[in-house]
Amino acid sequence: MTTMGARRAGRRAAWGVPLLLAILAEGLLAGPTLAAGKRFALIVGIDAYPAPIRSLGRAVADARKAAEELRRPELDYEVELLDETGETTLAAIRVAWQRTLSKAGKGDVVLLYFAGHGIELEGQNFLLPSDARLEQRAPSDNGYDPDRLKSSAVDFQQLLAELGAQQSKDHFVGIFIIDACRENPYRWSGGSARSLMPGSGKHEAGLAPPVSPPREVFIMYSAGIGQQALDGDGDEPHSVYAAKLHPLLSRPDLPLSDLALRIRRDVYLTAAERNHMQTPAYYDQLTASLTIRGESGQPERVGGSFLSRIFKPMTRSLAARDILIDCDFCPDLVVVGSGTFTMGAADSETEASDHERPAHPVSIEARYAIGKFEVTNAEWNTCVDAGGCVGRRDLNDRRRALQPVTDVSWYDALSYVAWLASYTGKPYRLPTEAEWEFAARAGQQSRYSFGDDPGKLCQFANGADRRAGPLIGGSSACDDGVGREPAQRGSYLPNRLGLFDMHGNVWEWVDDCWRDNYAVPAATRSASAGGNGACATRAARGGSWRSGPAALRSAVRHAFPAGHRRVTLGFRVARTLGPNE
Repeated sequence: MTTMGARRAGRRAAWGVPLLLAILAEGLLAGPTLAAGKRFALIVGIDAYPAPIRSLGRAVADARKAAEELRRPELDYEVELLDETGETTLAAIRVAWQRTLSKAGKGDVVLLYFAGHGIELEGQNFLLPSDARLEQRAPSDNGYDPDRLKSSAVDFQQLLAELGAQQSKDHFVGIFIIDACRENPYRWSGGSARSLMPGSGKHEAGLAPPVSPPREVFIMYSAGIGQQALDGDGDEPHSVYAAKLHPLLSRPDLPLSDLALRIRRDVYLTAAERNHMQTPAYYDQLTASLTIRGESGQPERVGGSFLSRIFKPMTRSLAARDILIDCDFCPDLVVVGSGTFTMGAADSETEASDHERPAHPVSIEARYAIGKFEVTNAEWNTCVDAGGCVGRRDLNDRRRALQPVTDVSWYDALSYVAWLASYTGKPYRLPTEAEWEFAARAGQQSRYSFGDDPGKLCQFANGADRRAGPLIGGSSACDDGVGREPAQRGSYLPNRLGLFDMHGNVWEWVDDCWRDNYAVPAATRSASAGGNGACATRAARGGSWRSGPAALRSAVRHAFPAGHRRVTLGFRVARTLGPNE
C-alpha cells in the first residue's frame, strides 16, 4: 500500500466515532457577542393580484402565522403586519419599510418577511405588491414589458441598500425571509408562461442571489436559483417552506445558520417526496453566530437527526439543473447530465494559449453532478473534525466560513472527496477537465458562460477587479465588490446551469494529469481523458480573484504540481449519477 493509501485507510478507520461528534462548522464559529436590543418586524402577505398575474392561496395565512410566532414573548418582536389589499400596494410597503427602518438603533434587529410573488429579471429581484402592473408593450403585442413591471414592484436590492445605509449610522442586524418563488406569476387563464426577458425563451422561477449585500445581514429564500417553491397541497394551510419555518421560529436559541440549514433539509425532503425540486437558499453576512433575537447562540453539538444522512427519496429521473443533497454537510450538487460539446478555445479567442488548443469535440457519456459552489472552509472543517482531512481552517472571522477553502493541494482535495464517498456510499470524486468545462460553459461556446463581453465579468465573477492590482490575463475597469480575497459562495450570478464561481474566485483542481495541449485526438474524445494516474502535475480550471479577463475564459487551463498549495487554489466536487437517479 502506498504511503498516501495507508494514511487514507487509517483515517477511514477513525471516522466512525469522531463523526458522531462532528459539528456543522457554519453554525459553530466563534464571533463577537452581540446583546440584542429591540426587535422590529415588517410582515407582508399577498394573495390577491390583478389579472393577468395569478393569485395565491396561502401567502396571507403564512404571513399571519409568522407574525403570531414573532410576537411570542420568547421572541418579543414589535410587528407590523400588512395583509390586506389596501395595505400591500407598492406605496404602502415602501412607507412601512421606511417606518420600520427608522425605529432601529444600535443593537436592534430589523426583520422583513415577505410572502407573495417574486421575480428575477436580468439578475435583479423584485417583490410584487398587490398593485403590480403587468402590461403589454403595445396593444398588438402579446409580450409583456419588464420595465413597466419593475416600476411597479419592490426592488429587493434597493431594500438591502437602504438597510445598509441605515446600518452605517447605527449598528444593527437585518434579517430577510423571502417566500416569493412560488408558481410562475406570469401565467394567466387559458395561456402558458410567457417570457418577460427580451430574447429568452422561458421565464424561470426563483430569485437571483443578492448582489454585494451589506454586512450584518442574513437572507433566506424559500427556493434556490431557477426553482419554484411549492405553495402547498389540498387542505394544507401553509406553503411547504412556511410549514417548516414556523415551528423553528419558536427556537430563540437556534443560530440563524442552523435554522436555515434545517429548513433547507426539511423542505428538500418534503419536496422530493412530491417529485419536486426545492432547495431553500440562504446568504449569511453575519460576523457572529446570532439567533433570530439577535443574540449569540450555540447550536446542538451532537449528531442525531441533524447530522444524519438524508438520501433523496425522489422517484423521477433527475434532470439538468436539479439539486442533489446526500447529507446535511455534503456540498450541494447540480445535475449536469451528459452531452457533446466543443472543448478548448475557438479561433476567435486571440488571447488563448496553445494549452487550450486545438478545439475538439468531446462526448460526456456518463450522467454526473457537480458542486453548486466551490468547497467552503466550513465544509472542509467538518471533514477535519471527522478525521477525513488534515489542516483545520481558523474561522474566528465568520466571513471565512462560506469562502472557498484554499491552500489545498490536489492530494488534499482527493482526501476530501474520499471522505465524502466513504460516508455517503456515493461515488464522490474530482471532476475531469472535460466535465468541468462542459459544466462551466453551460451550453455556450462563447468566451464566458454569459457571452463575450468582459465588461460583465464582475456580475458573474470575483476577478477582473481594478482594485486587485496587477492581474494575470490583463487589466479591467470593473469592480467586483470584494478585492483581494475570495468571495463568499453565491456572491455573484450563476451560469445557466445554476453553478456559481465557474469564473474566478479560486482556481479549481480537476482530476486530470496535465497535458500541454489537446493535440492527441484519441485522448480527448471522452470525459475521462487524462485520468487520475500517477503524475507530478495536475490541471486546474476557472481562474481566481487575481485573474484578469483573458484568464477567466471558460477554456483557460493551468498546470500546478500536485502537492502545490496557494491562496488562489481550491476545488469543487463531482459524482457520477446512478442508474436510478
